[in-house]
Amino acid sequence: MAHANMGRRDFIRTVAGFTAARGLFGASAASAAPLPFRFACSAISWGTNVEEAIKACARLGLPGIEPFRSNVVNYLGKPLELKKLMDASHVQMATCSNGGGPDFSSNFYDKTKVKKTIADHVKFVREFIVPFGYCNHFKMNLGSRPPGYDTNDDQIKICADALNEIGRQTIAMGIRLSPHPHVNSLVQTDHETRLLMQSTDPRYVWLCADTAHLTLGGMDPLQILKDYWPRVSEIHYKDAPKHLRGSKIVAVPRSGPEAGGHGWFR
Repeated sequence: MAHANMGRRDFIRTVAGFTAARGLFGASAASAAPLPFRFACSAISWGTNVEEAIKACARLGLPGIEPFRSNVVNYLGKPLELKKLMDASHVQMATCSNGGGPDFSSNFYDKTKVKKTIADHVKFVREFIVPFGYCNHFKMNLGSRPPGYDTNDDQIKICADALNEIGRQTIAMGIRLSPHPHVNSLVQTDHETRLLMQSTDPRYVWLCADTAHLTLGGMDPLQILKDYWPRVSEIHYKDAPKHLRGSKIVAVPRSGPEAGGHGWFR
């Protein structure tokens, strides 16, 4: 969800009021009090059937949706057709993530591949996100970890340089760039997250803070929100197993069906 310059206390009060007003999605979006930021749900569970995801949002009274690029692969060359479907259901696209789809590079650590990564991301924003007219940020994952799994500081800085360039171009289109620290991605730990934020230009790069992934990556989500609140453009709001909260190590498997924390979210 994208916030609109509110304080942490206002955020907590508004979330509480939103939950009470809706009665766990019982009220329609139209009957809820106006909010200073937007709520949306992910379309990841529907695969390429984003049409059903939109219908589900409308049925539950959710005002927004955040698909991945892989969810909208059938609309990559025709974003306004997807917008028409959303408009008919009174659902807005909060943003569209960069994950998946053909001919798209998400390598942020290999200097020989970063140039295409930059070009692909800028093109996606320009040709797919901007036509919606109301998206104000681009939430994006940072690709896989390098061979051997451990990310080094030089690779984080290569990533930061790439993000600065993407963000420099997208902010000119009115879109804030919002990288998402994510377990089993290039940036997953406290050190990696803080080095990335330190190495990126706040004029061009913001942050998508995911409460589950920050926890699974060994961080305290509230501390990250406190430290970077002026740069937080979106929060992914979900839980993680209680015994992992406050852990200082990455606790999820590196491979297998639960790699990246899948099945650990609450």
